Amino acid sequence: EGIISGAELSSEFGSYKDLKPGASVFVTVLKPEDHRGYLVLSLKRAEKEKRWRDLRNLFETGAPFEVAVIEYNKGGILVEAMGLRGFVPISHLSKEHFAQFNKATAEVGINDINKKIMDVLSKTLKVKVIEVSKEQNRIVLSEKELESAKLKKEVKEKLKKIAVGAVLKGSVIAILP
Repeated sequence: EGIISGAELSSEFGSYKDLKPGASVFVTVLKPEDHRGYLVLSLKRAEKEKRWRDLRNLFETGAPFEVAVIEYNKGGILVEAMGLRGFVPISHLSKEHFAQFNKATAEVGINDINKKIMDVLSKTLKVKVIEVSKEQNRIVLSEKELESAKLKKEVKEKLKKIAVGAVLKGSVIAILP
């Protein structure tokens, strides 16, 4: 048995008004014992910890997920990733979004990009976690790596369909010395 204060009952991740006696919940121990001998617990911190664990799992599996674009910030895009703030470096945007970003900065300038960022980029991006550190409060994501993995898979599939001796039509894209 333990006690959860009102401040630890709701957070940016949700409200716990609908809790009922006997319900199972994930909690964090704040104090093993208060002045009355009760265990002091937190739902808020437990939920945040669970989100960090979920992000760590996404990092380890390489699974894609969606994030909401918040704003531009010195070299990248700030996003909401599972209720936490993440960062997508400009160099890790997909080719399409990178081109759109460059066009927008040319039109309005880097200082005014936040006015245009939501119009230029999708409201959500499909990304994968490339770095996660709870200790440093750091979540780095990449749209480009997802695109790259998809392209590699498509190339493998197309190469499987080519038979030895087949005649194919193509385009010259570069001539190297």
